[in-house]
Amino acid sequence: MNDTPWIEARTIDLENARETFALAARHVLADVAGDYHAVITVPELARQVQERTRIRNRQAPGLWIGDILFRVAKDCHRRAEPLLGSLVIGPDGRMPEWYADTVNAVRGDVVTSPEMHAATERLECYRRHGADLPADGGEPALPPAPVAGERAPRAPRTSTPRASTPRTTTPRAPRKAAAAKPPAKPAPPAEKLCPSCFMVLPATGLCDNCD
Repeated sequence: MNDTPWIEARTIDLENARETFALAARHVLADVAGDYHAVITVPELARQVQERTRIRNRQAPGLWIGDILFRVAKDCHRRAEPLLGSLVIGPDGRMPEWYADTVNAVRGDVVTSPEMHAATERLECYRRHGADLPADGGEPALPPAPVAGERAPRAPRTSTPRASTPRTTTPRAPRKAAAAKPPAKPAPPAEKLCPSCFMVLPATGLCDNCD
């Protein structure tokens, strides 16, 4: 077990970290190429590269492993070797999208079928790195089915919106208008009193008692 303490990638120079990762990736892939028809997935390569260098990159492998393998590809081209990156497959068992771009950038070749191109390139890697080949020299093979225990990314969940049932409201019956009240009768005029005897004055306004 490696007891060397881990270093966080974000705490060191990015270029140095990537170059260190690329060197480790070459060694990992050369080991893989020593086994006929062997391949390695992106997540597993990222794990082994970090384990060898003791540099931990907390980003998802898909965000940085392509750059590492581009550096490995340039080194392979400089050495006139087959591309070790052809040994790296996605969790779905297919070649990652960056493979064709890497071949084009390094060699200038236009790759129309990444799967077949990588299969041919892998065979050359097995031959170059001493794999135990069959008597006929071996043959290209397409990537195998997804590795057991590694699941393809789940499709995002799509929630079906519930049909909203419109509320139905029963209209209320209009309120009956209150019965109109009859106009109030005018109050009878106040009766006039005689200022002397305080008796009610007749219509003539003359007091019968005092006059």
